[in-house]
Amino acid sequence: MDWINSNLKDRHWEEITKKTGINYTPHEGFTFQNILAQGMIKHLEICSEVGEKAYREAKFEEQLKGIEMEWKEIFFVLTENKLTHLSTISNRN
Repeated sequence: MDWINSNLKDRHWEEITKKTGINYTPHEGFTFQNILAQGMIKHLEICSEVGEKAYREAKFEEQLKGIEMEWKEIFFVLTENKLTHLSTISNRN
């Protein structure tokens, strides 16, 4: 079942709880059996949608971190044009 994944954050569990009316927030002793006993089978479509969304968000966050790391090492300098007195951006790398 794709909704059981490490990408699920508190906001995703809250969304599942809100949409199903059943509290699925993980806690000490939280097991798959507990989820089934609460009637999760009736809500597999909702859980699958939220799980897929969590996966896409995690991949997007990973990509953003990569972009941030790449741009972290790039420095720009404003250089004023002597004729126009307008500043332009130049790369110092």
